[in-house]
Amino acid sequence: MGIIKESLKQEIKQLPFTLGKLLGVVMAVIGIPAAIWIATRNPGASWQEVLPYALQGIFGILIFYVSSILARHRLRALPPPVRNQTEKNRVSIVAWKIFFGVVGLAFLSIYLMWYLG
Repeated sequence: MGIIKESLKQEIKQLPFTLGKLLGVVMAVIGIPAAIWIATRNPGASWQEVLPYALQGIFGILIFYVSSILARHRLRALPPPVRNQTEKNRVSIVAWKIFFGVVGLAFLSIYLMWYLG
């Protein structure tokens, strides 16, 4: 039971960074495709129309990246229960795969909306 409690405490300490990653993904998935959508759908679109969405996407990527780095530093600061470097890298790689998968799905949905619409 002690291992479960320690693991739960560590996961709760990681929660703000996980939520930060989620916020970054959502911002990037909404911002970047919206900027592309506006720029390609309206050839006469000014940069003032595209810039807010592009900045939202860029800031989303930055928030995701910073949250990932902070989570990694928090893992180093916590006493390691059973985690080794390979497991930490695997967790980081999985998070990045999920991020790029969600972004890819957003691009695919925009392409399909453009193609079907």
